[in-house]
Amino acid sequence: MSPHHPGATNERRYRVMALIKFMASPVGRGARIILGLALMILGFAVIGGTGGIIMGFVGLVPIALGVLNICLLAPFFGQGFHGAPQ
Repeated sequence: MSPHHPGATNERRYRVMALIKFMASPVGRGARIILGLALMILGFAVIGGTGGIIMGFVGLVPIALGVLNICLLAPFFGQGFHGAPQ
């Protein structure tokens, strides 16, 4: 299917919505927290230096978003900031 085919747009939209719904789920929250921890470990322990410190602090963002149950991408796709109720 070519990218200009109308079905390709619907399929892409479906995939994005599935990703947004996953990220709003409890498993998605856990994935964001694990991603943040991985970024912090990679930055502080593996890369080091200024770049590693920056990467380590950037890792705090997905951790905070996971803990607070916030998805920054969801409003761009018609969903709310907060994920599934706990």
